[in-house]
Amino acid sequence: ASGTSGFRPAVRYDGTDLRTLTALVAAGHGLALLPRWAAEEARGTVAVPLTAPRVVHRTELLHTGTLRGPARTLAAQLDVTRS
Repeated sequence: ASGTSGFRPAVRYDGTDLRTLTALVAAGHGLALLPRWAAEEARGTVAVPLTAPRVVHRTELLHTGTLRGPARTLAAQLDVTRS
């Protein structure tokens, strides 16, 4: 979508550490796409909510194969089915 609108991003940094990414933005090194909670806590930056396209983050439940104790309770609350 960005290429068709005339904007071509130049990706210089790629990372998973939210503190590092927000520090790079605060230092003037570009933009970052962050979860809302991280963006709201980033000092020296301005957060602009994205409304379209809707960004969805997929989360997986990892377990050893036998659900016991708290893992069983969590899986039941999430309505997890084995496939």
